[in-house]
Amino acid sequence: MTSPAARASGTSGLSGALRIARVVLMPLLALLVLTGWALSSPAGSSPDDDFHQTSIWCADGAAPGVCSATGRPDTYTVPPLVANGSCFAFQPETSAACQASVGGGTTTARGNFHGLYPPFYYAFMHTFVGGSVSASIVVMRLVNAAIFVALASILCWLLPARRRWTMVWSLAITLVPLGLFLIASVNPSSWGLISSALLLTAVVGYFESAGWRKAGLGAVAIVAAFVGGAARSDGAVISVLATGAAVLLTMRRDRRYWLSALLALGIVVLSILLFLSSHQTGSALGGGLGAGGKGSANWSLWFPVLSQLPVLWAGGLGAVFGLGWVDTIMPGGVWVVTCAVFAALVFAGIRFLGVRKGLVLTAAAVGLVVLPFYLQISTGALVGDRLQPRYVLPFVILFAVIALWEPDERRFDLSPTQWWILAAGLAIAQSLALYTNIRRYVTGVDDKSFNLSDKVEWWWHIPVSPMWLWLLASTAFAGLLALIVVQFSRFASARPVVRPVGTIDG
Repeated sequence: MTSPAARASGTSGLSGALRIARVVLMPLLALLVLTGWALSSPAGSSPDDDFHQTSIWCADGAAPGVCSATGRPDTYTVPPLVANGSCFAFQPETSAACQASVGGGTTTARGNFHGLYPPFYYAFMHTFVGGSVSASIVVMRLVNAAIFVALASILCWLLPARRRWTMVWSLAITLVPLGLFLIASVNPSSWGLISSALLLTAVVGYFESAGWRKAGLGAVAIVAAFVGGAARSDGAVISVLATGAAVLLTMRRDRRYWLSALLALGIVVLSILLFLSSHQTGSALGGGLGAGGKGSANWSLWFPVLSQLPVLWAGGLGAVFGLGWVDTIMPGGVWVVTCAVFAALVFAGIRFLGVRKGLVLTAAAVGLVVLPFYLQISTGALVGDRLQPRYVLPFVILFAVIALWEPDERRFDLSPTQWWILAAGLAIAQSLALYTNIRRYVTGVDDKSFNLSDKVEWWWHIPVSPMWLWLLASTAFAGLLALIVVQFSRFASARPVVRPVGTIDG
């Protein structure tokens, strides 16, 4: 028989191994997954990259070879791939090989020259501008991926144990595929998603912790709020909403709580200042509308707009809208699974509501309807015109976090089989999404062969082939989800079956 000491030693060893997996292995796997997404598409492949890349290259003003003045106001000459690298946009059959024909300097007036976006994101990314546009873009993408993984890992380590699973699973069910694509991009939406993904959980954890953990969670919350507001004005709005939701979920009637609430007040003030640092204030939700012009309100569109709003919510999960320039359409194997997993966990999450959680979740649901509805009506546009799922995805993430939040001491639990089915579905969906994104740029979607490394028309100058990149990133994501199931799943406890006296099996 095994002695109690041996059993205790074995339990301690397993606990130590799980802790190492959480602190070391999971961040490495997450970074490998995002690296796969960062390398899955060429420079210029994220939405409005000509605008954002030019804004990055010109963030420090005119500089020879980087952003040259032309003598005309707000017009600059930048390297060709910066402003004209999206030659494949809206042509899914065209691979990124078309970039080889782009030459000479490009003169453009599309950039953050009028303060449409806050200046901080572009200024930070400008520090990574080098001699090669493609290499610079890859470095920037990896930096954004590292910021997300670092903040998420620190937050997971600091959070109370009962809140870690909420953070991890809310990310798992909302970031495939659009979130993974955007976080590992140079689009300012990368920082907006990072902020919305982490801030609410960080503030909740701050209110529920004490000592050094409380201080650490407060610091993470401040950084997350700055990251969101420094990239987009709607990021500042989302920071205020997330902080308000955290206060409502954790509010207590004692002096110590209200002293702690000074942090929430500070985040609100910081967000307001960041919001005022740009000219996106006229379109807080869909900041990109400012670059595309404004329409006029048309309330006669209320029914078609309202009936199509769910498309915007599901768009972040891969439905209807494509990745990139909204031209990389995801197969049904992606969005059917991601929508099903999202619906399953959210539905299970509302098993325990309570008055407070119910009110906050209802407010979040109303916001998911009212904000995009009003924006579409006020611009006279139907769903799919101007407003894209990337503007709505941060609100979907907040909704998921609130739905999975556990009030009081109630436990959210599923059976092991259910958790493994959810994880397997997400692993398959992510793999299909990454495969589709790589295929679109390597050969164009007209090539139907399975091997991504066959007939390659475009690829990076790296020793890893497209097929191997897909396999490595897909395996890493599957491994990450397996660790999440083991460490961050609430398993339903088995209860003995009580049979009436006198009954028999048969």
